Amino acid sequence: MFFLRIIYQRKKRTVTVIALIAVMLFVSLCCGQVLGRYLLNKMVGAGNKNPAETEVTGRQTAGRKVLRLEQFCYYTVKVGCEDYEKSLELGNALAREGIPAVVAGKPPWCVMVGFLNNEENLALLAGKIRALGCEASVIRVGVNDVFFKFDASDKKAAEEIAPFLAKLSVSLHKGLLLYNGTSVKEEGLADFKPKFAVLAQELSAMTAKGRAIGSGLASGDMRREAINRLAGYCEEWAQSLQELNNGWSDGSLLLSQQRALALAEEYKRFLSDTN
Repeated sequence: MFFLRIIYQRKKRTVTVIALIAVMLFVSLCCGQVLGRYLLNKMVGAGNKNPAETEVTGRQTAGRKVLRLEQFCYYTVKVGCEDYEKSLELGNALAREGIPAVVAGKPPWCVMVGFLNNEENLALLAGKIRALGCEASVIRVGVNDVFFKFDASDKKAAEEIAPFLAKLSVSLHKGLLLYNGTSVKEEGLADFKPKFAVLAQELSAMTAKGRAIGSGLASGDMRREAINRLAGYCEEWAQSLQELNNGWSDGSLLLSQQRALALAEEYKRFLSDTN
């Protein structure tokens, strides 16, 4: 009965309903055109830019611009927390055991080994380090949780440094996706072997770009030395990837991870220094 009653009411009010629909269509059309123009303008403004470029131009506060990049994380083995000299001694001791290490951070300093996309596959390495009498734990480290900030009037930062950092971030993320374990016998790793060589070529190009940017900065600009350091770490990582491609071994794999780790830590420090 309820359904039949609705049909009946519609027949009695056909004219009213038609008029109401016409008004609604007119309002929707006007709103749709306004909204459509707004969205179209937004798409045209960002359509031909990569995400990094969109972020560089899209966020500005109080005369400052902010480069916001995709956040990701890596896992590494943290070995002790000592002063700088003791950390160097510990790193050298691990190197003599065939475990290359990176001394990273600011006081308190720490020794780090490994650059992986998962925690589980570092357990064996951490156990090997503990067997040498060292305290070792697997930790998770975030990347891009600090943003690159620069003056809105700084054309060099906007057009050269920010895009360079964005590409560097992408390279680190690519490498991290390849580093699934500390052994070349890790399941599926051999399938990605050609990609290591491709990444090495990208990093070689990044090295040249970084050095060009560094040479273009004034000698008194603190970023000059930092950019040159980043370029140097890109070169070392690229070389280690080529060595890994030529000599597919656990030692070469771990060394390439350490080169990536060193670059990641220097990259994080650069971002931190801009805040």
